[in-house]
Amino acid sequence: MTRAHRAQQTRGYHFCPWCPARRVGARVDGPRGSAEIRVEGNGVAYAAPELIAHYVEVHDYLPPADFVEAVLSSDVAA
Repeated sequence: MTRAHRAQQTRGYHFCPWCPARRVGARVDGPRGSAEIRVEGNGVAYAAPELIAHYVEVHDYLPPADFVEAVLSSDVAA
């Protein structure tokens, strides 16, 4: 989903607010995103930060049930 459903690309990056960023030379390493993902389900279009997969996998975030259902029923999720 984070590759195929990207939208609202920005010029900068958003770093994960829960991961400690590591400064390496002039750059900061860590999970970062620069877009949203969009998915449709039950007649509603959902938007989420591109880092949502990271939030779920690493930080045990649980998105709303309707959003999860839309992602799991999407053609891309299969």
